[in-house]
Amino acid sequence: MHSSTFSFDERFGELPWLRILALMASIFFAFVVSMEASMHMLGYHATVLDSMDRWANERARASHLGSRALVLIGASRIQLGIDTDQLRMDSAMEPVQLAIDGSSFVPVLRSMANDPSFTGTVVVDYMPNIIESATSGGNSGPELYVRHFESESTSGHAIFSLSKSEALITGYVREHLRSYADGGTPLTSLLARVLPREEAGQYLVTFPDRSRFGDYRLVSMPSFYYTRVAKNLGIDGSFDTHAPNAEQLLRTKIESIRPSGNSNFILGARYIKQLKQAIEAHGGRVLFVEMPTSGMVREIDRKRYPRSDFLDVFEREVGARVLTSEDEPALKNFTCPDGSHLDVRDRQKFTEALARSLGLRRQD
Repeated sequence: MHSSTFSFDERFGELPWLRILALMASIFFAFVVSMEASMHMLGYHATVLDSMDRWANERARASHLGSRALVLIGASRIQLGIDTDQLRMDSAMEPVQLAIDGSSFVPVLRSMANDPSFTGTVVVDYMPNIIESATSGGNSGPELYVRHFESESTSGHAIFSLSKSEALITGYVREHLRSYADGGTPLTSLLARVLPREEAGQYLVTFPDRSRFGDYRLVSMPSFYYTRVAKNLGIDGSFDTHAPNAEQLLRTKIESIRPSGNSNFILGARYIKQLKQAIEAHGGRVLFVEMPTSGMVREIDRKRYPRSDFLDVFEREVGARVLTSEDEPALKNFTCPDGSHLDVRDRQKFTEALARSLGLRRQD
């Protein structure tokens, strides 16, 4: 007579486990496909969450690529305005996106100037306010990013170490699934997006290589534009962008702008020249471009930083041309919906025109 335990174990071992596992896998796969299809129909894109680790990986890549590296540094304008896939095809180089939203490019440029292994090309998003504060230093966001990269590089733990393999695999899956868009999870996406049929208001999308696009059809205009203008004026926290006379109030503020002094700017330009020369000394090169602006945002910049006292002075001090949309015919016809950033529909054409204007186009 068999014991009850033996009978249970015997029956347990006879169950068709392969068919059960296959059925479970099929159900899971069907759920994932259904979720992704639903999220796609609602207008969601797979996005990644940017981080210091992700930036450090890209910074390491900039050095590992040698002369093939085409590094983009600056703030959100160059992060949103450049289509890295198009730039790769046009230039036969490998784009590396190191721009940091709302931040100075100077610590990043200095990182490459101090790195003898960096021999690539750097494209700098020229902004006079950044150069004006180039020698101030401190614990700014980019400084922290650079220190994180340096600590990872010198701690004995490689950026791409095996200890991070699980996190890398998990990250790879999440950054390619719409169910994880904007830091969500499949459950929260199901409950908050798919079931209530909540259409995406996801105007900003970040890709695994840290490049971004902005779809300005998904934002409320003109209030979004007024918010950007107010931010450039330094009054964003106290300005009602929905007021009937919002544009007139902003224009009145713009009329009162007086040009900035350029003594600190000149010091900053001379410092940028030193960094440029250091990069060139170990085989790299540095190019400068002023990303497009439009409307009142451009008016603010031009009144605050008149060309004769800033851009022209920068070119003389540094000994390098700054490519601008005002001087380059191929770049003149691009408009920024919020005054400060290119729309997703213009990224590819602008990138093609920029690569040609900078002399980066491959020779066929």
